[in-house]
Amino acid sequence: MAQVIINQPGPLPLTATVKTGSTGPASLAVAGSVWSETTNVMLGVDVEFDGTAVGTAKIFSNGTDTHRALVPMHVPVDLDKPFTGDPPTEPPDYTVTLKPANGDTITDENDWFQVVLNI
Repeated sequence: MAQVIINQPGPLPLTATVKTGSTGPASLAVAGSVWSETTNVMLGVDVEFDGTAVGTAKIFSNGTDTHRALVPMHVPVDLDKPFTGDPPTEPPDYTVTLKPANGDTITDENDWFQVVLNI
């Protein structure tokens, strides 16, 4: 099952919350675009899952002022929080945050980001 968590324009940072009725191993698929005013630089977007850094989507940019598609990435995550309530039937919240990986990475309203949780 795939659940879209983020599907919106920048700028970064972006944070979204998701509830899922599943537990166990899962993965995040991350895509987006970035640009820079600096030549010959590695650009990237850091991905955090529940406050923990889980990966960085990257692209090397030779030129300036051109939006570049990040290399899409898939990163494993664990859905390991307990359900809440009495009886415990309420799924827990998980957060996903995207933020620039470095000072050379720029995003604006012309950059689009998507994060999908695959269970």
